[in-house]
Amino acid sequence: MKKIVSLILCLLFSIPSLSLYSSGEDNAILLPAVTEQDGSDKWGFINLAGKFIIPPKYDTVSNFSAKGIAVVSEYNSNTLTSYDISSYFINKEGKIVLGPFSCYIPDFDNGYTVVYEKEKGSKLVNDDGKVVITSKYRLESVSEGIVLFSETKKDNTLYGYMDMKGNIIISPKYTYAQNFKDGIAKVMPTTDKSICIDRKGNVIKNSDVISIGKEVLWPVPFMDQKTNKYGYKFSDGEIAIKPKFTEAEEFINGAAKVAIQTGKEEYDTNPALIDINGQYIIKPQYSGIHYIGQGLYGVNKKGFGYAGYSNYPNAIFNSDGKQLSDFLYYNLQEFNGNYASACSSTQTFFIDKSGTKAADLPVIDGVGTVEFTGDIIKANCDNYLSYFRKDGSLIWKQNKDYAFDSGITVKRNKFRPDYYTYIECPEISGLSDSGMQEKINKKLTDVFLKDKEKIAQDNLENESIQDESFKAKQNKDLLTIQANGYIYPIGAAHGMPYTEDYPLNLKTGEIYKLKDLFKANSKYKERLTAIIRNQIALNKKITDFEYFHFVDSTPSVQDTIGFTAKRDALVLTFAPYEVAAYAAGFVSFEIPYGQIIDIIDTKGSFWSSFDKEIKKSEIHYLSNVAADTSATIQNQIKAYENKIIEAINTNDFKKVEPLLYKDSSLYNEQKALIKNLNKNGIKEKLVSFEIYAMGYLNNPDEVKVYVLEDIGIKYSTKKNYDSRKYSWCYTVKYDKSTKSYKLSKISKW
Repeated sequence: MKKIVSLILCLLFSIPSLSLYSSGEDNAILLPAVTEQDGSDKWGFINLAGKFIIPPKYDTVSNFSAKGIAVVSEYNSNTLTSYDISSYFINKEGKIVLGPFSCYIPDFDNGYTVVYEKEKGSKLVNDDGKVVITSKYRLESVSEGIVLFSETKKDNTLYGYMDMKGNIIISPKYTYAQNFKDGIAKVMPTTDKSICIDRKGNVIKNSDVISIGKEVLWPVPFMDQKTNKYGYKFSDGEIAIKPKFTEAEEFINGAAKVAIQTGKEEYDTNPALIDINGQYIIKPQYSGIHYIGQGLYGVNKKGFGYAGYSNYPNAIFNSDGKQLSDFLYYNLQEFNGNYASACSSTQTFFIDKSGTKAADLPVIDGVGTVEFTGDIIKANCDNYLSYFRKDGSLIWKQNKDYAFDSGITVKRNKFRPDYYTYIECPEISGLSDSGMQEKINKKLTDVFLKDKEKIAQDNLENESIQDESFKAKQNKDLLTIQANGYIYPIGAAHGMPYTEDYPLNLKTGEIYKLKDLFKANSKYKERLTAIIRNQIALNKKITDFEYFHFVDSTPSVQDTIGFTAKRDALVLTFAPYEVAAYAAGFVSFEIPYGQIIDIIDTKGSFWSSFDKEIKKSEIHYLSNVAADTSATIQNQIKAYENKIIEAINTNDFKKVEPLLYKDSSLYNEQKALIKNLNKNGIKEKLVSFEIYAMGYLNNPDEVKVYVLEDIGIKYSTKKNYDSRKYSWCYTVKYDKSTKSYKLSKISKW
């Protein structure tokens, strides 16, 4: 009996212990994971059970280091031109161990990362989250216990080296420098000469022609100045291979990639792989050759460079020139250990060192990459992040469906016929009217997948890659689905992005057009054009809006323009090249409904389908200003606009004095102005004002506020007020003594 009781007790005590152990094991490994929140991706960390342990609230995250530290960042952006960033080091409990820092921080490399804040210098941080070096210089990287750093003076950057205590061992004197490898680093004392140095900075003999291999000193490329052809030299200067190549790369384990002129023109070249004697390992009969590690090469028949081997099928060759596979693999990556990521036309998988698909590892539907994170497989395929175990069992997959509080769900149906075409089609569920739901889904399929086979065939024939996804938002009965896509002609400098909104009425199934928002015969296009042109003119007057100096001043609104009906404004969007250079991307303008309410069809079904907020102005932020700070400054400007008028009309400076920074230029100017206007019998009244833009100066305690004012002025000789319009830029400064923002400067804009 005692044995039975003891056995039961052992079992009882072992059950919770087993549970705790399992939970601890799940949480020992944390993986970056992402969800969409309010249209933006937010990152956190999940355990091996697929549950978030650190909530998704960051804009970027790194992997956890071996010591359990990760770098995370948050973006603060309500601006048109930039964002502010706050970066931290956190542990696996999600607690901050170091930071914040106002800069992007790269992932750990060789156990270290660098924090560089321009005004504050650099910090070298180890993967324990501890600061190892604080330096006024810009720290670059760590190799073999030596830190590469740089110093910039008058736009001239020079590189040097320091030890792990921050002591300079080689002063910054090189125009270019690499990390140390096997005690040797390649540097450039001038822009046209490279040498190799040891850890003390001593120059290695004939180092301008040395390349360090693992076991031997391979010959390195050099260019013959007379023929502009490349050959190879040994470390003593002896020519190993005579100059005859249009391009030449360094040897890797006895093989080097070169380019051979195969046509009449100099740019008509094909790559080849040669041995140390200059003999062909792979002849110049293919379009691309790239090294993928493990002594293997990816070879493709079409395209060139990255665009070629990523977007055309590759065959695997070994370093003896033997072809190990047919031309099967798209998007072929470098080996990481024993495996490399590759794609078929519709799937992603691992290949092994034999050049064949790894039979014992999972195959993922969709095009992208797979990689090992420890023993876990991370997959990024068709814009979805997921994690798997080696046996193919799913740990977690990113959920990109939309589930709204109304009970409406929008899921994604994928169309992936081949490597070149990927389109997502929305499908809604949760409508109480099943007939309307079916009607809407048929309409969405017609819109998003109309002529899908022809689209795929065209992309195949034109050798273009098309990737299209969507976002969705619901406001009352209006479901806005925004298609976002990119078409890339393979080999082009860049592709062409596109976007289009589909405002869908969930009750009627109607997809609205821009004209449906306005009254008939309202000349809405002319009105919208005038408003946009006025915004551009104002933005160009604000020096902080350098971006707008490249925007066409006289765009016109057509029915084909992209548009979004937000809660408080109509957003009109021009595609790249329509009003600005490609680099400007999409150029958008927000028009508050209060500015166009007189031409809106307020009884129409479009306007009635969503909840709205009608206001006449919108603040354009030049840099991030916290919502509470912005609200405080808005109240101060409003008070100032009223109190300065009251002070002028009563000749009482004290009425406005509390709003002005004491003894500032504006303080003294307005004090004199009030006295002068009263002396001349001038009265004023505030007709209206609008805060057009706001942003921090270099000093975080000062904010620029751009205000449009309409002031009525009555002279002593007149009975009526004359209307005057002004554009003033006020500097609002934080007064630490009163803990409030006060106006300190004024200038025209």
